[in-house]
Amino acid sequence: MLNDIRREAITMMPGGIRVPLRHLCREPDGTTGPAAGASVGAAAGLDEDLLSRLLLVQLEGAGQLSAAAPALLPGSGLRRWLDESVRRLRVRGLLQGSPSRPTPAVPVNSSAAWSEWEDHGAGLQGDAALRAQFTLLDATLRALPGILRGELLATDVMFPNSSMELVERIYRDNPVSDCFNGILADAAAAVVREIVRADPAARVRILEIGAGTGGGSVTVLDRLEPFAAHVETYSYTDLSKSFLMYAEQEYGPRYPYLDYRLFNVEAPPAAQGIAPGSYDLVLATNVLHATRDIRRTLRNAKSALKQHGVLLANELSIHSLFTHLTFGLLEGWWLYEDDELRMPGGPGLSPESWEEALEDEGFGSVSFPARRLHGLGYQVIAADSDGLVRQEVQEVQEAQEAAAPAAAAVVDAPGRWEAPAPPAAAASGEMLEQHVKETVFEQLRLSLKIDQTQIAADDAFMDFGVDSIIGVRLIQEINRALGTDLSTTDLFDHGSVSRLTRHIVDDHDHALRSGAAAPLPAGRPGAPEEQASPPVASRRTTGLDVGRTVAAAPSREPIAVVGMSGRFGGSADVQQLWDHLAQGHDLTEQVTRWDLSRYRPADAQSCERGSFIDGIDRFDPSFFNISGVEAVYMDPQQRLFLEESWKALEDAGHAGSDTRGRRVGVYVGCQESGYAQLFGAEAPPQSMWGNALSAMPARISYHLDLQGPAIAVDTACSSSLVAIHLACQGLWGGETEMALAGGVSVQCTPQFYLLAGRAGMLSPSGRCHTFDDRADGFVPGEGVGVLVLKRLSDALADGDHIRGVISGSGINQDGASNGITAPSAASQERLETSVYDAFGIRPDDIQMVEAHGTGTKLGDPIEYQALKRSFRRYTDRRDYCALGSVKSNLGHTVTAAGVAGAVKVLLSLEHRSIPPRSTSSGRTRTSTCPTAPST
Repeated sequence: MLNDIRREAITMMPGGIRVPLRHLCREPDGTTGPAAGASVGAAAGLDEDLLSRLLLVQLEGAGQLSAAAPALLPGSGLRRWLDESVRRLRVRGLLQGSPSRPTPAVPVNSSAAWSEWEDHGAGLQGDAALRAQFTLLDATLRALPGILRGELLATDVMFPNSSMELVERIYRDNPVSDCFNGILADAAAAVVREIVRADPAARVRILEIGAGTGGGSVTVLDRLEPFAAHVETYSYTDLSKSFLMYAEQEYGPRYPYLDYRLFNVEAPPAAQGIAPGSYDLVLATNVLHATRDIRRTLRNAKSALKQHGVLLANELSIHSLFTHLTFGLLEGWWLYEDDELRMPGGPGLSPESWEEALEDEGFGSVSFPARRLHGLGYQVIAADSDGLVRQEVQEVQEAQEAAAPAAAAVVDAPGRWEAPAPPAAAASGEMLEQHVKETVFEQLRLSLKIDQTQIAADDAFMDFGVDSIIGVRLIQEINRALGTDLSTTDLFDHGSVSRLTRHIVDDHDHALRSGAAAPLPAGRPGAPEEQASPPVASRRTTGLDVGRTVAAAPSREPIAVVGMSGRFGGSADVQQLWDHLAQGHDLTEQVTRWDLSRYRPADAQSCERGSFIDGIDRFDPSFFNISGVEAVYMDPQQRLFLEESWKALEDAGHAGSDTRGRRVGVYVGCQESGYAQLFGAEAPPQSMWGNALSAMPARISYHLDLQGPAIAVDTACSSSLVAIHLACQGLWGGETEMALAGGVSVQCTPQFYLLAGRAGMLSPSGRCHTFDDRADGFVPGEGVGVLVLKRLSDALADGDHIRGVISGSGINQDGASNGITAPSAASQERLETSVYDAFGIRPDDIQMVEAHGTGTKLGDPIEYQALKRSFRRYTDRRDYCALGSVKSNLGHTVTAAGVAGAVKVLLSLEHRSIPPRSTSSGRTRTSTCPTAPST
């Protein structure tokens, strides 16, 4: 909290014309709403009991009420949506048990419920409003399992093929929506009328936030017709450019004073090109609630207003099941972080909360013109600004700095798009790639309706406002133009013109060359056969940033593994590990180190198994010249890695004085074990370095006087493989002459079980079902492994026993993917193919792939698809390469997982045998592919 000091600038906005807002927005006696029986959502016209039963059916079908589906990420929009769904179903008596592990309270016949739903829909034919709600609900309900499994985006369901029709019909010709839209529009017209009455020469400026499809805008624009000559501008804004393009086409011809701009009310308007204090009236219909912090939202909206400027908002007053099952599936519905201001179960605010927040932010004359109608699901709010605008200085500066490079890029970025030449797309790889790039540029220009000079080949699509709605239409047009079969996910996996072009040329070459979209250049009706389709290697060279060919001569010599050692669950050394692997043993066991039941609710689902290293408390400190006190306060991981490093050097024949003073590097993947949490307040100084991760590799370096780098690596599950990669880099670069590399993972407290369990990562069944239909998460494991590495030429010259060689290695990061914890198939494929190319590796010569394979329904299919696609770039062979993961035996050893897999591969080479998976009785989730399960 000491650093949480915020600098704010307080500015008085220019004065506007003050209007008698409370008088204009008073609720006249006898206010009437829509016809009796009209409702918002499902409150009266749609059967909420039936909707609740269908919701239960779909949640069961999606596996969300059992262990059949992976848990949704805590804090995510869909996780919050699911929690609210469970709460609603418990209230209705359809679910019982704890909220964290609910079970159906009554059986629901799925077929009967859907049949009743279809009959219900047939009875709504005469009511356009309820029929529109039914149609949208039908679409989202039927797609719900796919949305929860991550197979579908809710936006793709609600806006199919970029169409606004399903959502637009909810707000048009709907008596409830029309009623509240009319109330807001009347208030807006009254404000404009008062401004013009006070100043007949007034030029009124209006800003609408989050106008969307314009369902509410149409009524406002209609009411403003008598004052059209006095409207200087009506800024129609939204977060999505697709809505702006729709509005320009639908409303632009009739209302010439409209201007269209992207605007995010959660960011300072000044950084988005909106001058502070420049508007007389700000409108917002069903948008202000969909923000993280309502106070900041109001502050930003206020900064656009003149002093005495008016804010009018049409907002939710209740959370209906209809909105929960439709708009509640959108991520924006659950952005809010200020729960104390929101009504339970969603982002809406009560009238009392609106009044509190508005007054806190310097709005006055807070009024509710339709208070008597709030039971219908909406409320109209009116308030005027006192003219004092608070904005955090740092926030404004950061937003302006972020906007400045983008603005400059429009003028200065190199490689701008130029008018496309006639499509000459077949004769050579370069011409083909140029044709694809020009086509992508052209379709992007048409979809976004922006000037061609504003597009650069390497700019991210998202920077131009390409969202999931625009993306669907853009991909359709690219497919139509090129004859390809791209999916919307390709647009986001390859998020610029350059990257998408390379992807299309690399992976859709056959479609490009055989489709009618790529005619031969004029004057060359019969191109020679040898120019028709280059071999695989040259196609890949065309599509990559650097010239790579398959099976090129490796630029760096292999790295020899000359020694290894390790300890794992049920295995005191690597030979015992092999004995277990060869027999397909499951090395996990019931957790006995702690009583996990003490840390979780009695009825909560949890993982009760793991693989554990025996004797982590046993250590001979005198062997390493360490005092007894220091040994007690050393993290067991330090002790284990120190011991196994020595044993690995013994295995290599280089223990003792042989390495003293030499450039030997030490690289270890590790994370905190929680050991320091077990100490009292009087722990000695030795506990500090005894639990420092930096000391993990330094222990053996200090003991043996090794003078290469000593590096601790934490990249989560990949830590020990990254450690091995860094060791190879040091050897290739001449920084070291020998290296110790590996990883260690020990759990000294139950903290990892608790946190990973809450995140839904652990297997309730207690098994890592790798590449298996039964996959339900991973089981934690412990392990330590160390490899001794040398350049192959040095190992041969020194007469070392060579256990295996590392032919190549590489690392990357997903970058901006679908989520910071979500794997990316495109990134994995990119890494695999780059290593094959850089080191001249032929995938059709690979006999065994030791995969990450955690046993999750999300990660395993992505890893499998990446392998399949990367292999397919080089070979058409099938079922020749074994696929497995040591996690099926040991569980997930986290920072030691990579080295555990490497040890398994080295042991397989030594014994000339591929061990089976311990879970081979399950049905493997594969399709026709080069790889096959090692059963």
